[in-house]
Parts: sequence; structure tokens; C-alpha cells
Amino acid sequence: MKSVEPSITKGQWLSHFSKLLGETPTDSSSDSNDALASHAIQANRFADGSELNTPFTAVDIIHGVRILHKSSSTIGFLSVDALHAAVPMLAPAVAALFNAAAQVGSLSEAWSLCAVTPIHKSGAVTDPSNYRGIAVGTVLAKLYATL
Repeated sequence: MKSVEPSITKGQWLSHFSKLLGETPTDSSSDSNDALASHAIQANRFADGSELNTPFTAVDIIHGVRILHKSSSTIGFLSVDALHAAVPMLAPAVAALFNAAAQVGSLSEAWSLCAVTPIHKSGAVTDPSNYRGIAVGTVLAKLYATL
């Protein structure tokens, strides 16, 4: 009879991937949404008038969307494929949104959330350190990072 190895708990996964990110793991009994949402993406825009300080334009958004692969995995309600189709209409609104985020110096915490899929490398399947994580984020966070 084949023995069943114990599974890795949610707390063990959280601890493992938190350590990889250089964070102190949170109590596994705490709300996982709070733990995942604790990191906002900080916009790093230069205040010296350089090219990186210029406002986003609709043309920038259209160019950025063209760079994104239509088959890219994302989380959330908006896919890369849908954004490709709607970018002529959405580009001015997305540019305004990105400019507002740059002005206040941070992006929505929702954009910093991602789904992490553990991929087994080798060794015991019961040891979280034998896994690497593949993170999938939102399409707007990918687009902002592209620009």
C-alpha cells in the first residue's frame, strides 16, 4: 500500500514565500488578504524634470499595451487580450489613472496582489524550500511596469 505524504499547510507556504521576499512571515492564522495586501507598489518617479518625470500619454499607453503579450497570464477582471481590443477607447483614462498614481507616489494596493503558484524543483514534496514560486499579477500593474 502506498503511503500518503502529509501536505504542506497554508502557513508553511506563506512563511516560505515571505522569507524569499525578505519579509518576516505573518501569523498564519491572520487574514491572508491582509498579509497579501500589505505591500503597495511605490511609484519611483524622478523629481528632476528628467524623461521619467514626464506625464503618461494615451500614445504611451497604446505603445505599452502593444508590448504586452496577448497570451500573458493575469489575475483580475481585465485580460491582456481584452485590453488590446479596448486600448483605443481606454488609453486616455488609463493614462490619467497612471498620472494620478505618479502624482501621489503610489499605486493601488490591489495592483500589488498576485497569485503565486508553487512549482516543485526537486527533493521532498513536503518541504516548501523545494519549490519556486511563479507570480501572476494584474494587467494594469504589468502595463505600468512596462512603461
